[in-house]
Amino acid sequence: MQEPLEKAEVKRILSTSLLKDLARYEGGLLLSGEEKVGASSLLYMLYGHFHDQGLLPLYVRGADIRTATDRDLNSAINKAIVEQYGERMAERLDQASNSKKVLLLDDFDDGPVKGNQYRARVLLGVRKRFKYFLVTVSELLDFQASVAPHTNGSLADIKEFRILPFGYTLRAHLVKRWLQRTVDDGSLDEAALLARCDQAERLLDAVMARNIVPALPLYLLTLLQSIDAGVSGGFEESGLGEYYDFLIKEGFKSAGIPKRVGQDDRVLLALGLADARHRAQRTVP
Repeated sequence: MQEPLEKAEVKRILSTSLLKDLARYEGGLLLSGEEKVGASSLLYMLYGHFHDQGLLPLYVRGADIRTATDRDLNSAINKAIVEQYGERMAERLDQASNSKKVLLLDDFDDGPVKGNQYRARVLLGVRKRFKYFLVTVSELLDFQASVAPHTNGSLADIKEFRILPFGYTLRAHLVKRWLQRTVDDGSLDEAALLARCDQAERLLDAVMARNIVPALPLYLLTLLQSIDAGVSGGFEESGLGEYYDFLIKEGFKSAGIPKRVGQDDRVLLALGLADARHRAQRTVP
């Protein structure tokens, strides 16, 4: 994660673990990043962390805020409260101290509210309702140039961070962590582990160099899983469809679904799993 610093030649690289510090949320945090860089997964993790701390986190999607009116903002918030805490807790959470509540607003600029002045109005409404909040946006949104001018300085305290893409250092760290987790029976000595790491890194570098798939955790982990399954040879020239096909087939294998199950049945099962995942995303993170 990178922190933009005004009038500074060097931008500090920070760990996302800093986002577990509630004090940083006062006045608001704005987190930007590429698509599928892991911002939503990070919010899910933070939701669990703050919940374990006895706080009252609330996860809201930008898509659920239909307009910039107070009514629609309240509607999106109340809907999230009911879905994540139940109707009985709705009034109690609404009346809870502001020091206990944390709003996690995901994909804010991907929702129906598009005008910069209206986005500013929504964020001002969030600031009025929550002492602590974090908002994720795409890397395309320039907050200071587009939204901030419409806030009359009321969001001057908001702190901006950017999730960095996976470079060589992070990829190497991911490879080592993956291999250490998947080969934890002591069968690999240090030399063998380094050799496996080198093999995996070479494959990742070869695929990323072709720009066929983005250098994002989902695809990198798929490649690493293909190495374990012994089918990594065909991925250097594969497109996104082959990656998802591999993940689905490996999921069936892990679930013990026999190969004799017909293709049509597998497609229906995959659609059912996708629908279940979609429904789960609409409730609790």
